[in-house]
Amino acid sequence: MSEDQNRTLIDKFMLRLPDGMRGRVKAAAEANNRSMNAEIVATLEEKYPAPVIEYDPERVAELLERMQAALDSYSEPGASEEDMRQRMAEFAALRDEVRQYLPRKQGETRE
Repeated sequence: MSEDQNRTLIDKFMLRLPDGMRGRVKAAAEANNRSMNAEIVATLEEKYPAPVIEYDPERVAELLERMQAALDSYSEPGASEEDMRQRMAEFAALRDEVRQYLPRKQGETRE
């Protein structure tokens, strides 16, 4: 299962709506030409926007240097499987931190 498919399953949850709200959400979704799910997500995004991370070029440069060092370490001979797993986890953490500084695609969420 891909990471995107897995994230979809992880982020899915049931929601109980008070009487009459489903109809209001449906009407708003139709008026905005989108699904009810997209309407709910758009409303939540409006109410709870993602935190703004101030661009820090020095921090990004540091992260990229650490990523390069991690990539360089992959070619070291004799690394155990556990070493490789640990390096991959470190690289993924660095990648995720760098992604915070990148512009988001419309509708994309990051945690």
